[in-house]
Amino acid sequence: MGPMTRITFKWILLLLVCVSFKLKAQSLGNVMQGYRNTWAVAGSYGSTFDGQSWFWGVSSDYTRLINKRWIINGSLVFDQETTRVFNEPSRIDNTFSLQLASGYLVNRRLGIGAGFAKGVLSNQKGNGSWNWENLDKDWATGLLAMYTFWFQGPHSLDLTGALEYRINEQRWSYSLDIGYGYSF
Repeated sequence: MGPMTRITFKWILLLLVCVSFKLKAQSLGNVMQGYRNTWAVAGSYGSTFDGQSWFWGVSSDYTRLINKRWIINGSLVFDQETTRVFNEPSRIDNTFSLQLASGYLVNRRLGIGAGFAKGVLSNQKGNGSWNWENLDKDWATGLLAMYTFWFQGPHSLDLTGALEYRINEQRWSYSLDIGYGYSF
């Protein structure tokens, strides 16, 4: 394979991974070579597969390199979801979630992983009243794929795609996010 074929193949693979595979606004951070920890922030956009809901979010993530390839990732996430309701105004829900993921760094740029999330604080219908979520509500699990498209020293920019299953709602969603990471 020539250099151009390899580059094209990588971009097609990246596109397929990202389209196929995000927990609400969570990025799966990469740990830069020579470091063991990364703090990251990310922004996200996603939708349910039925097209009835879409969401955006922001997260703050901590990633720890366990050994040469395996990582763990914890996140605090805010997301706002808009849902179309038949013959009514759209419903807007705001949620803070805690997330935990583990991942495998395939190479210096590509990582894959799986995780779960729990909504802990929500403002249903955007009415200004924040409530703690019950333990049996607002659980999700998902598959993640991360590609680091730029890095210099401890700094990196990542693109993460995810396929999420919302356990309580029994619905699938997907998302893409872009994140900045600082390794230390």
